[in-house]
Amino acid sequence: IFGKSIPIFGKSIPTFGISIPIFGKMRIFAPMLQSVITVTPMLTCAFWTFVLLVDLKEHGDRGAHKQLLAWSLAATLLYMGHCAFFNKTFSSLPFFDALYLVCNLSVFPLYLRYLSKLTEGRVGTWMNWGVGLPPVAFGLVVSLLYLLMSEKETQSFVNQYLYHNSFEGLD
Repeated sequence: IFGKSIPIFGKSIPTFGISIPIFGKMRIFAPMLQSVITVTPMLTCAFWTFVLLVDLKEHGDRGAHKQLLAWSLAATLLYMGHCAFFNKTFSSLPFFDALYLVCNLSVFPLYLRYLSKLTEGRVGTWMNWGVGLPPVAFGLVVSLLYLLMSEKETQSFVNQYLYHNSFEGLD
């Protein structure tokens, strides 16, 4: 599908990088559309994180609002990592890659924490450590690996392995 055109409503629409006419004079720019698609999930989660934060401040921790707020914040940061990756922000990608790993590994356990608090009324201490410790540990390992790489190695890793899925030369 990449590099080809897609027929929509009888019009031929290229997938990336070209200004395309739709419905007469209206034009859609594919890079702008890609930016909107990659930023929208992050902004949606950020909006609900803000709403939960305001609700928590005004009404206190009713039910499981703190757990839902933690999950929503992790989802916002996860989608921030998506946004950085798909918009190819090369200079900050090592940071966002480590952040993405932490959030990706913690988003489902945080939701489990929320459901446990909602149904049982409490979250055990073991669940707090079990949810938080492994993702943070793996994130620190990934951060350390990026710090140990030279600038050239980091660029090569990002371009070859992350963007082109080529594992040749991986020793």
